[in-house]
Amino acid sequence: LVQPMVKHAAPDLARDESLSSSPAQSASTPTAQTNMTPAAMSASDHAQVRKALELWSLAWSARNVDAYLERYAKSFVPAGGQSRSAWEKMRRQRILSKSQISHEIRDLQITVEGDKATANFEQMYTTGQTRQVGAKTLRLQREGVNWLIISESSN
Repeated sequence: LVQPMVKHAAPDLARDESLSSSPAQSASTPTAQTNMTPAAMSASDHAQVRKALELWSLAWSARNVDAYLERYAKSFVPAGGQSRSAWEKMRRQRILSKSQISHEIRDLQITVEGDKATANFEQMYTTGQTRQVGAKTLRLQREGVNWLIISESSN
């Protein structure tokens, strides 16, 4: 199963975030308290994980560091033994040092097991002088109504 490509460059992030937090949508968003079948809940979870990944990618492409960092759970531990505060400082510096960023997610595959999800995809990251393409895995956890990144790895 090949998922459609998600491409983000210079997005209207405020518009996308307002969609995800509008009262009308919140009222219609399925939760664990509804009488949904397991298959319907799974489809809903997949859609919510996909939306979380889109918001993460949009924030990165928009160079909106605060929105980007909000996509990571408080329990996220950076690779390589780096502290969370040092990682955030490094990410902020790297993102803001670029005049333009384009981030794409291709061939997205999502697996959901309860309140945890794994997203495998090909990532294309482009700036003025850099173009990187490679496999990426994000592990996410449901926290309240949000799916947040708890770990990431790139190949």
